[in-house]
Amino acid sequence: MGDSLSLVFAMILGVLIMFFFPMLDSWERQDDLSYMSVYTSTVDLVDAVRNTGVLTDDMLHSYMLQLGSTANSYDVVMEHREYKVVPAGAGSSEIVYLNHYSNEIEEKLNIDGYYPFNKGDYFYISVKNTNKTQATVMKEAIYSTAIESFKVGVPYGGQIKTSYR
Repeated sequence: MGDSLSLVFAMILGVLIMFFFPMLDSWERQDDLSYMSVYTSTVDLVDAVRNTGVLTDDMLHSYMLQLGSTANSYDVVMEHREYKVVPAGAGSSEIVYLNHYSNEIEEKLNIDGYYPFNKGDYFYISVKNTNKTQATVMKEAIYSTAIESFKVGVPYGGQIKTSYR
């Protein structure tokens, strides 16, 4: 009786090892592919904005479609640091940056269809997944503990090279 019980236990353990861990590994590879896709899409969009000096509604829409193709949901935060030279008195001037965030950028895109930048401005995008990936869910089941859902995150940005106007 003891031998048959240990045999059943060994078979169950073998099935778990042969089934769940390869599945977990393939889902982790899927997370890696999602990260690479998000990274490439983000770099392409930011570099296009930096080189042209404008963000269009079509560019942002195409970017969001590329993010959606990874089967994850994302929080996308855009930031525009507008370069301004302000007189500081006594013939001198001071450089300041005015910050504009996603809501302002998207509002301007909805009204005009484009968002212009000036040379010297900075444009940043930060992307972070908001859902739990399949690998995270599987790890939580195996380890019986809650795991942070943040798995895919990309910050990228840079200085605008050309003014739109």
